[in-house]
Amino acid sequence: ADVLMAARWSLLHEISSPENELETDEPAALQRFGALQMWVQALHRGLPWAADGGMAVAGLAELGEELRSRQQKMPTPLEWQRLMERLAIDRWGAASTSAPQPTGEDAAGAESPGSIGYGWAMCSSSRPARHAYPCGLWLLFHTLMAHAEPAHAMQTLEAIAGYVDAFFGCDECAAHFHTLTASMHVQLLSHEARRRSRALADGRTGMAE
Repeated sequence: ADVLMAARWSLLHEISSPENELETDEPAALQRFGALQMWVQALHRGLPWAADGGMAVAGLAELGEELRSRQQKMPTPLEWQRLMERLAIDRWGAASTSAPQPTGEDAAGAESPGSIGYGWAMCSSSRPARHAYPCGLWLLFHTLMAHAEPAHAMQTLEAIAGYVDAFFGCDECAAHFHTLTASMHVQLLSHEARRRSRALADGRTGMAE
């Protein structure tokens, strides 16, 4: 549930947050559009079907088609909001939870489906804005990498890094994340080189036989 919640929150709130306003007339928009496409593709490939019967994966397939039809033009905030409503993304992972009651700045609207305090399970917290989403996002990253096929592992890592660069609202968290992904990138390159070497050796062995 938390993996779906994090995916949902990233699309509903991070993509169109005030800090990441969806510009349509600046060079950075092209880079953000590419990051958005890669993020949606990574979510489509990596989200588990069993969590909601495939609802999220089907919605992501439709979202990917919509983005491909836009010819690298970022949607306006209103267009993005309407697209999210049409795909019913606010219902992904929406389930009852026994989360502690939020207090203070997190309390307002904490149990409404559109709020950050709604629907978390393992990542539930009395301060969901500070704890639940970062926890869920980290679980989401791990899930996407774990479900990535070898041929798509590097693509998935780059999609995650692109999302963090273009949309994640915590600069300090993003800097820490890139320190971690640098070593992951090297490991994946090494693993891919070994995989290709084994495939080449196996092919030669088969030919010799």
